[in-house]
Amino acid sequence: MSTANDYQEHHFDEEKEQVVSFVDKLKFFIITSVGFFSDGWLNGGFSYIVTMVGYTYWNGGSIPSISQSLIKAGLSIGMIAGMVVFGFFGDAVGRHKVYGKELIFTLLGTLMIVLTPWNNFSEQSVISWMTVWRVVTGFGVGGDYPMSASMNSETKLGMSRAKLITTSFFIYQMGTLLFTIFFLIVIVGYKTKIEANLHNVTYVWRLLFGLGMIPGFASLYERLTMKETKPYEKYVSNNTGLTGDNVRTSKDGSKDFFEYFNFKTAVNRRHVLTLVSTALTWFFFDIAIYGFSLNNSNILALIGYGTGKTKYETLYNTAVGAIIITIFGIVGNFIGIFLPDILGRRMCLIGGCFICAVLYAIWAGVEKSASTGGLMAIFVVSSVFLQGGPNNMTFLVPIEVFPTRVRGTAHGISAAAGKCGALLTAFAFGYLSTNAGLAAAIGLCSGVMALATITSFGVPEVLGLTLDDIENDLQYLPRKKRLAHIAARVDKRTAYASAPAQVEEKEEI
Repeated sequence: MSTANDYQEHHFDEEKEQVVSFVDKLKFFIITSVGFFSDGWLNGGFSYIVTMVGYTYWNGGSIPSISQSLIKAGLSIGMIAGMVVFGFFGDAVGRHKVYGKELIFTLLGTLMIVLTPWNNFSEQSVISWMTVWRVVTGFGVGGDYPMSASMNSETKLGMSRAKLITTSFFIYQMGTLLFTIFFLIVIVGYKTKIEANLHNVTYVWRLLFGLGMIPGFASLYERLTMKETKPYEKYVSNNTGLTGDNVRTSKDGSKDFFEYFNFKTAVNRRHVLTLVSTALTWFFFDIAIYGFSLNNSNILALIGYGTGKTKYETLYNTAVGAIIITIFGIVGNFIGIFLPDILGRRMCLIGGCFICAVLYAIWAGVEKSASTGGLMAIFVVSSVFLQGGPNNMTFLVPIEVFPTRVRGTAHGISAAAGKCGALLTAFAFGYLSTNAGLAAAIGLCSGVMALATITSFGVPEVLGLTLDDIENDLQYLPRKKRLAHIAARVDKRTAYASAPAQVEEKEEI
């Protein structure tokens, strides 16, 4: 492992912003963020879709709890596979060879859900159809996590690495918010038809899913034709074409992974500990966040907010409650964009998990005695901390702490571990809230967030480090040496910046 003393002179070109136009920057940002938008729209709003599907195929009733859980779990199953597969091949053969393929799966799975047969379709057939195509959708959505995160972490666009990655991930919340707004608009627009015939709600959820596909279709070609990232060409391979003697294969990806993650030396064992920490933290965190996002409509009903005298009133009140929760989540997410560069990644992760554990413990304790307004207040406050701390950090940390050659795979494994937690809570949260009460389900979330707090201590700090530093394992230096290295580089950068300016040619992202 390199030290601050023998570390080679820093390459200043890595620190300088690529000279591209604002339009090119915006275009890159939109292309790499559209997958998160789709995830927020299709996943963050799915609990409301499930309610309307129940009205459609269960004659105004609701889908049985176990069947609901199965449909919701389908996305997580697909995401687990997509995260690992796309993350690995993105490292093994190059980002540009893989990027865009994941979006095809997302669009196909979503389209088939929109086209769920209208008539002569049994309840069991509906469950099977939606579960299978949710798996396909999840495979694409999951693949987008390591791919888009890698693209953003390896591109300089005039903001810090953390800000670019978390801002892109922030679009997930915007997808959820726009879904809830359109949900309310469409519900109001169909009010007369829904009150005349409840079966007309089928047009609402099909339209909402269809609208969510538009950004994906618009950006598909651009994703498929993006160039390779410069860090991948610099640190892994500059031969990323389709033919040639040195074209990388899956064997090269496997070799890189097992050379970096093994138990042969203390350094390699530290790599493994970091991966275990990022994976377990994301696992525990997703038990909590998916427990809420997949069951928001049920939670709003249980605390007395998402109910009404008629089916239409129930949908309307649920939509309003969803907008409130989502807006406060966005506030937390937005604050979380700036905190990593101020407090550091570890502080945000550890502190955020701990605060959420405390808030959920309070919620579970007062669930039966507090008013609807009080419970709603705890719900929104916890959403702010959940989104602003651990939600951003569990996504950011795994893409920053590992070098380029294993970055996508490590992020994919960590994210897949998280979705294993989501898969677990898809069944456990609904079962607990139905059979043991909401307090028991919230208590479970408090417990897992406490565990996430503990596992977060295994994550190294990368605040102030460059990609070149991370390639040389400087994130594992003792704190004093790491800070001294960062200070020395800042001095060199200052001297470099004061030198006569050179004319640079524009280059494409």
